[in-house]
Amino acid sequence: MKRKFITLIFLIIIFGKIVVAQNSKNIQTKESITITEFCSINLNKEISVRIKDELSSEKIHNLMLACNSYEKGKIGPIDLDLSNCTFKNKECNIFITNLKNVRSLVLPKTTKTITFCLASDMENITLPDGLERIEKQAFFRTKLKSIEIPESVQYVGALAFGDIENLQYIKIFNNPHKTKWSYIWNKWNDAKILEDDAVFLPKENDSKEKYGIIRFSKTDYHIAFDTVDMEIYLDKKPGKNQKAVLHFYDAHNKNESAGDIEIEVKKGKKTITIKKYPAANFFISETNDYYTIINECCDYWIKLRCEIEFSDGTTIPLEGFCYIYEEPIPAGIS
Repeated sequence: MKRKFITLIFLIIIFGKIVVAQNSKNIQTKESITITEFCSINLNKEISVRIKDELSSEKIHNLMLACNSYEKGKIGPIDLDLSNCTFKNKECNIFITNLKNVRSLVLPKTTKTITFCLASDMENITLPDGLERIEKQAFFRTKLKSIEIPESVQYVGALAFGDIENLQYIKIFNNPHKTKWSYIWNKWNDAKILEDDAVFLPKENDSKEKYGIIRFSKTDYHIAFDTVDMEIYLDKKPGKNQKAVLHFYDAHNKNESAGDIEIEVKKGKKTITIKKYPAANFFISETNDYYTIINECCDYWIKLRCEIEFSDGTTIPLEGFCYIYEEPIPAGIS
């Protein structure tokens, strides 16, 4: 009980240095907070920010972990500004995991290294001058539309911006260190790279026509162990019963074929359901980057998209995708 009381007093003291907007969605440090060991700021029952100086059992020193309720969607997007946080050890290495609902993040000014994981709702991030390392897959599958990498960044890891659907551009200025970055740092996105004073010009009339949707029961499937449930929704009702083929292809690999499924399309039915299709029936082509990605990221995955071809030769694209992944076989196992 005594420990709980002391902790409560500590949180009250720390809480006085945090400004929260009326909608409880904007979190910003009002004045400089020096983190000497560990502090946890509970903003309400659903949002907390935990900041720690050191991890005694880890090589990574200085940890900042932001988290909120598992009930995603209950509290809405969070804009988190930690620019005024300073650390006892001066340098701050950021490791963030399961960062749900954080839409915008401003990092501490002394941040040197970023290692992110599962920051899937992030739309905007401000990287401080002085940042030195962006680790592998740091912004993987976020919702960023653009990002500026400071000139101080000495290393960017493999697939740091991989699988960001709407990433338009990456500004890297005239960075003297970029030759030392992983050569696959920018794989698996369609972003334009802007250097020096280059300006991004959005494309006009860049809309994609949709003819149907394919939805998968989850996002990621292991090629050896999982089965895939999928449901197809056509925009128009088929005029007759007919055979069709689902053509799957790998969007990571220039739309290389990844497998086919023969199906029956029923007259007047816009929905087609496929249950427990073995993921092992899809195949992963070994691209030029296959072994590099395996070595740097520990596994490899394809981005599976699909189109449907009817018996009369008509082919229509389906909106939606999933990932099929595999892991390397350990040495000595065949």
